Amino acid sequence: MKTANMLDPVSGNPFDAYSHLADRFMFSLGAPSYVWKGGYAENVEKLSSVFNVIQLLVFEPFDDSYDIVSELEELERLKRTGLRYVLHLPLDSYFGGKNENPLKTHLKVIEKVKRLDISKYILHVEKNGTDYDPLLASERIKQLIHDGGLKADDLCVEYLNESFDEIWKGIEAAGVSVCMDIGHVLHQGRDPVSTFDKYKERIKIAHIHGSKGKDHRPLSAFPRETLKEILGRFENAGSEFPVIIENHSVPEMLESLGVLDNISLKKVVVNK
Repeated sequence: MKTANMLDPVSGNPFDAYSHLADRFMFSLGAPSYVWKGGYAENVEKLSSVFNVIQLLVFEPFDDSYDIVSELEELERLKRTGLRYVLHLPLDSYFGGKNENPLKTHLKVIEKVKRLDISKYILHVEKNGTDYDPLLASERIKQLIHDGGLKADDLCVEYLNESFDEIWKGIEAAGVSVCMDIGHVLHQGRDPVSTFDKYKERIKIAHIHGSKGKDHRPLSAFPRETLKEILGRFENAGSEFPVIIENHSVPEMLESLGVLDNISLKKVVVNK
């Protein structure tokens, strides 16, 4: 296995040593925009030799985030043929909270990055204690789709924890899709395969990472046989299906790529 400190002898970019993985799987391999300790464009440039999809992260408060607006021109330039951007909208989105309304912030972000031709939008919908109102959450999501000029199925609500089952019942009629975070499922002790299968008709994007004491660990902390089954599910979803490895440091991301590099595709379980 290649080591985490391995540098490509020509480019000096360690991710170039795994560039062959970009075309190895029958799904689109993706990474978050914060792996290197730097801005958006720097991360995209270094990661794009391996990854076909970059998930742009925007944190709250929006005005204090890395200044994505100042990097839009460079991000457009870096968007080579085949590279797609997905946008992770700000976190802690209490869309069903009677005392909070995150719509203004989310719409502001969507408008700022519209020129990047975002393919999918990732949304957190969380229960905030007894303040959660499923009808209010559904109405706000519909407003976000309408006012943001989005296609409903391009807005993907992320599986965060076991409350997703209840949340989904109240919002699925809005026509949104699912962002299945397999790492969260694993971390909570649920079965990743059966959970994926439960929502597979509405899943448009997936997150994956390991769990060992905490989540967002390298894929070495993901049970190998279960990982093979999940990769099979991803491959069944097709070449355009984005799978984001949610590691946020260079060593952890390289460790995850090393795991993928040493999985034989012949052993991946693919259920038709």
